[in-house]
Amino acid sequence: MAKRDAIAGLILLLVGLIFGGMSLRYDYMQEYAPGPGFFPLWLSVILICLSLALYITARRRKGDEKAKLMFKNPQAIFSSLGVLLLVAIFIELVGFVIAVGLAVTLFVKLVKPGHPWTRSFMIGFGSTVIIYFFFSYALGIVLPRGVLPL
Repeated sequence: MAKRDAIAGLILLLVGLIFGGMSLRYDYMQEYAPGPGFFPLWLSVILICLSLALYITARRRKGDEKAKLMFKNPQAIFSSLGVLLLVAIFIELVGFVIAVGLAVTLFVKLVKPGHPWTRSFMIGFGSTVIIYFFFSYALGIVLPRGVLPL
């Protein structure tokens, strides 16, 4: 598993370097706002840092039994893909908060089956509401409202 992570870290590092170089072709700043090259450059920097961290930790680690178990449990992988598909289908109908809140709740139960449902629910919907208000009010991005009058 450590070998896979090291290879993934190197591939992601290469992708980050390529996209970082491509983002330098665009204006970093416009008159009073970030330009079209601002976000791609910083996302590339973040990707480069995270891929280096993945590569370094993979090289130090000899083998991780927990990471190997994920690939031996295809039910968890297909369940996660099913949850993502349901979110994509129903996000416009029921709204961001309900669709993503239920998805995060189910992901918490998939990762930690021993968590009580109430705690998974609080984590799922609490984090989703915080993200919704951050994107809606702080950044001014319109997210699907669905049935909730937010």
